[in-house]
Order: sequence, then C-alpha cells, then structure tokens
Amino acid sequence: MASDGRNVTCTQCCNGTLCNAGGCGSDAFAPISPVVRGPVCFNCEQQANIDDCYKIRICGRDEMCEIEDMSSADGHQAYWRTRCVPERTCRSTQAIHAQLMAYGKPCTRACCKEDLCNQSCPGSS
Repeated sequence: MASDGRNVTCTQCCNGTLCNAGGCGSDAFAPISPVVRGPVCFNCEQQANIDDCYKIRICGRDEMCEIEDMSSADGHQAYWRTRCVPERTCRSTQAIHAQLMAYGKPCTRACCKEDLCNQSCPGSS
C-alpha cells in the first residue's frame, strides 16, 4: 500500500470468482446463507450472447439467479436475460423446463443458487 498523504493506493492480484471483492483489506462477500445474503448473480436485461453480461447484483435471501432466453418466437431477435428472481418463481417453472429438456428441447430458462451461476443455460451455446 502507498500513500501520498491524501490518497491511498493499493494493488493486489488474485485469481478466482469474486476474489477481488476482498482485496486490499476491503470487505469480501459473506458466504451465502439464509441469514446473511442470497447469491451474487449476473444482472443484465438484454445480452446478445449467453456470456455477455458483466454486471452483478447481490440477490435477496429468498431469491435465486435466473437466466432466460428472451428470443422472439420467429427467431429474428435473439437475446438472454440474467437476473435475481424470487425462489418460488423458479421452483414453480423449473419442473416444466426440465421435462422439455428431457424431450430434447434446448434450455430456455434455468435457476440456480450459487454465486455467478447464471452465466449458462444447460445444453445451450
């Protein structure tokens, strides 16, 4: 750490998911727990590719991460949405999407509850 009397400069390198959240002595993300916080999720309203989102959000304790294919029915406008959603919303539709995928349909929606887990939809490219 260096200081010029007014500003403090810190440089610290790390390797891993969200590792720089606790760099240079700042507070790191607390572990996911029903008491402390929900997951850290990608949060983009429209992303052209499944892995094009660079914004994150800490979800509420009763929320899950979601990724959803928002492409138009005719296929002319293709994009994905990533966000936090209430756990009950995910649970109510997850079984339906699992059945569709079992019949060979591509993933169009998935929910998960780990940090940064909504960057992919199983079976999608």
